[in-house]
Amino acid sequence: LRNRRELVRAKRRSAATVRFYEQKCGHLARLLDVSLAELQARHVDDYISERRRESASESTIYKELVALRG
Repeated sequence: LRNRRELVRAKRRSAATVRFYEQKCGHLARLLDVSLAELQARHVDDYISERRRESASESTIYKELVALRG
């Protein structure tokens, strides 16, 4: 997120983009109990299953996965 904030200051990204990533990454940080270096497909599968149990919509889960890739 630090890099994205720097891009906002440089007028290369909007503040809304940073808010998007902050919100979506909040769920990732809450549910993924591994570092990015240790992240495996099974962790992502478990994350998706948990978000579905929480009744998150498929489009919301998709956006969170976009944030994870970012």
